[in-house]
Amino acid sequence: MRIKSKLPSLEGRRLTTELTVHNNDFGGVTVVVYGSKGSGKTTLFLTLAQTVQCYNTVTNNLELETSIWRGGDEDYWTWLPYERTRVFIHRDNIDTVSFKCDENLMEYDRSQLPEIIVYKNNKDLYSKLMRGGINVIYEPTTYTLTDRLKKMIQKRGVAGDELFKKKEVDSIIWWFEFVDWLRINKSLEHLSVFIDEADQLLPVSPSGARWHLNLWFKDIMRALRKRNISLFLACHGYTDIDGRIRPKVMYRIYMKGACAPSESLIWKTAPITLPQGKYYIERDAWGWARFNKIEEQPRVLVVLKQDDEDYETRTSDQSEETEIPSNTRQIPIETSDQVIFPAGVENLPVNLNRKPGEFIPIGPDGDIIPEEFEVTDNDDEFILRIPDKNLLSGTPIDAPKDIPDEEQVGFRAPDKIPSDDLIIPPINKLSDQEQPNNKIINIIKPEDPLKDLYD
Repeated sequence: MRIKSKLPSLEGRRLTTELTVHNNDFGGVTVVVYGSKGSGKTTLFLTLAQTVQCYNTVTNNLELETSIWRGGDEDYWTWLPYERTRVFIHRDNIDTVSFKCDENLMEYDRSQLPEIIVYKNNKDLYSKLMRGGINVIYEPTTYTLTDRLKKMIQKRGVAGDELFKKKEVDSIIWWFEFVDWLRINKSLEHLSVFIDEADQLLPVSPSGARWHLNLWFKDIMRALRKRNISLFLACHGYTDIDGRIRPKVMYRIYMKGACAPSESLIWKTAPITLPQGKYYIERDAWGWARFNKIEEQPRVLVVLKQDDEDYETRTSDQSEETEIPSNTRQIPIETSDQVIFPAGVENLPVNLNRKPGEFIPIGPDGDIIPEEFEVTDNDDEFILRIPDKNLLSGTPIDAPKDIPDEEQVGFRAPDKIPSDDLIIPPINKLSDQEQPNNKIINIIKPEDPLKDLYD
């Protein structure tokens, strides 16, 4: 009988705690989450955004950390705690923005959503952030390169690039400017930035000025830690983002369907068959941990800039797609349990429905994957947990309805979770009248999460 080592669970707990509890000596962290479609990558991202904590730079008390979430066209911020969430829209888009429910495509009433705040520039945006909250930020749809970014690119000898010939550039470049502004101008408070689909910001093999922007961003990533800025990125695989960024990443998380690079401490194909809700994590060591399913809500569809012509085109395309000839065979849509394999490992002889210990997985070269990488369930496994929903004020965001009805939208209940080895962030129970503006409040002083790690 094989005795399973507890070391991967212990290391998983230690590494996960390091990237979710930030102290003033270590500073910020840089994390990349890899996982295929349906692996639970977004759920882990949502969990991390609600769980990150920090030691106050003045009082050294453990508090909830301020999080920044890059908003997407189809996003999950309706799953976040209502009272801890704010949504920021640039002033040029506030008159045209719309929020729709993905269940029935009806537009939300603003009163159903978290507070919508307008910002005009980086300084104004930073001053309005909810300290200890989750700030969902949408970059402006029209963006012009700042003089600072232009000078940086021109110094690298690409002044004649196509990027300078256009007055307006890709709006996602705004995030380069904003992170750089935070690095220079923010206080020493801890701050975490979450960017899902990071391949849009840091694509592989960009051309022209974007190539130099990625290189410049790689250089400033090392300065983020000293300024207490943590950066969380997520994408499908390590080959999806610029390879020059990878050496600057401190923590790497692998989920279902991902492959580890050759320099990883983790066996290359070990993460492919991971069950949902579990992940490998590595830095100076490797381990595994898991997280729980969170309560689902309708997703939100955000349209920042309405265009009548584009709207008519989309409507026409949707009507054409619904008309399916009777002699046409429909292909089933892939389920969330399917794995999208990284390039080069599609034909691995791996049974995705296997149970732990059922068979020995084989690598692409015929090598047997070492048994220490076989993830199994055990009582000592570390669980990354978000704050108890019963301790948070506010109501969930329901789907809008065209006709008022007493019937409420049903939500899936979260799984029951054990209470051992959990990180529970401090909860501020002050009333709204007692709550000072723009200050981090801490009335509970939890013990160090690592105190009993090796007891």
